[in-house]
Amino acid sequence: MWSEGAGAEIMQRIAAPMIGGMITAPLLSVLVIPAAYYLMRRRGLARGRLAALGAGGAPFPQPQRKAP
Repeated sequence: MWSEGAGAEIMQRIAAPMIGGMITAPLLSVLVIPAAYYLMRRRGLARGRLAALGAGGAPFPQPQRKAP
């Protein structure tokens, strides 16, 4: 980023996004992706529990279907 040699103008434009990517990629891998997986997994388990409770004649009444 701070070089002055031949081709430095082109490399300075490339260096800032490259350094930003090198910093954000590990943070994304360590923090954001596991958190998103946890939230999606928790939502899926909650839906499974609700479906299991509602299907077996438990607390959720089943809607009555009318004959065609």
